[in-house]
Formats: sequence, C-alpha cells, structure tokens
Amino acid sequence: MKEGQHTEWKETWRDEFLRWICGFANAAGGSLHIGRNDRGTVVGVPNAGRLLEEIPNKVRDLLGILVAVNRQEEDGREWLEIVGEPHPYPVSYKGKHPSQPFNPNVANVFFRAGMIEAWGRGIERILEACRAAQAPAPRIRYEPSGLWVEFPFPMVEISGVGEKLGEKLGGNRAAILRAIAANPKVTVVRLADQLGLSTTAVENNLRYLKAQKLILRIGPAKGGFWQVNETKP
Repeated sequence: MKEGQHTEWKETWRDEFLRWICGFANAAGGSLHIGRNDRGTVVGVPNAGRLLEEIPNKVRDLLGILVAVNRQEEDGREWLEIVGEPHPYPVSYKGKHPSQPFNPNVANVFFRAGMIEAWGRGIERILEACRAAQAPAPRIRYEPSGLWVEFPFPMVEISGVGEKLGEKLGGNRAAILRAIAANPKVTVVRLADQLGLSTTAVENNLRYLKAQKLILRIGPAKGGFWQVNETKP
C-alpha cells in the first residue's frame, strides 16, 4: 500500500486533518489512515475506540458531511481508516453556514437517511432554487422564536373573476379569493395577517363567498383546503 492522491497516512489524529477530509469530499474521494507512519508501517492508535466515536461527529458538525470510520488491526496494533466519498456539493472547511438544528436527534436521523445532504446549506439552497426559477428571493428574518423564511408571491388573476365581479365583491373579498387561489391551505389567521383584517372580518367574508358559491371548503377546519370556483354561478 502506498500514499497517493487519494490516500494519506498519519501517525496520530489532529483536528486539522479535517482539511484532508474536506479536500477528499471536494475531489474524487479518498482515505485517511490514522496510526501509520510515513513509511506505511502500522504504529497503532492507543485511543482508537474514542476516536471511532469522535471523528464522525466532528466531520458532521464542522464539514456537514458523513464519512465512514473503520477500526482496523495489524500485528496487534489498532489503526483507523477514514473513508471520504466525493460530495455532490462544495464542502467548506468548518462550515460556510453554521447550523444549529432545533432538535439535533431528529435532524441527525434525516441526515443519516440522506434527506439532508449537508448541514448548514438549507438557506443557500433555497436562494439557489429561487434564482434558478427566476423567483423573488425570500425575506429572511430572525426572531426570538426562531428563523423565519417568508416567500413573496404575486397576486394572481382568477379565471372567471373579472373586473365586474371584482368590483361587486369589493377589495377585501377579491383579495381573499386571490389569496386562496394562491394557497388553498391558507388559514383564517394567515389571511387576517396578510390582508390586515381581523379574523372576524375574514370569517364574515368567507361566509359570504361560500354563500355566493365562489369558494368551497374541502375537508375539516384543520387539514382541509379551499377550492375556488372558476366561473361565476
């Protein structure tokens, strides 16, 4: 076995070796052997068991990726093999965007299942997706309760609801129709906040729109959705 572009030998573990793992992830992958000297001779790692647990966590927390750490033995001496696969997205050393999951245990399950490809890239990926779709960037704000990401949407015209019907309905009811068409699962509270109305006013307008058969409620209050009738009855 020889050192090469995809294999590196180290006698002991140091956190600075995370740079090698980062480099492997951004290239074609590779393996880092801990417990071998420069000649490739196994000298052993006395704390192999502890490192077996610590290294994957450090890689995950600082690089946002997963690696395989395998305990090996040769001539009665233990050494560790850290295998890094090439990553589909650029990996930054110590994380470009620090990530603090609200529930680390749940987040870790999704991460290991492959449903989270890297820690700390959620906002970056959202912005990339918006740019790719030529959509407005979301408004991001931090509050004591957490991070809020609000996506603006254009007011849409509803087929069958023309200017005359809009004039007949009035501004608030027409706005409610448009909001429901854009988000059929919108809640009364959200409508009130979005339109600057009280929840009572929203509920009264919804009752009117239902009576005019312009909208229909499908399912229960929680978990259901609104259906907009596209033609005037």
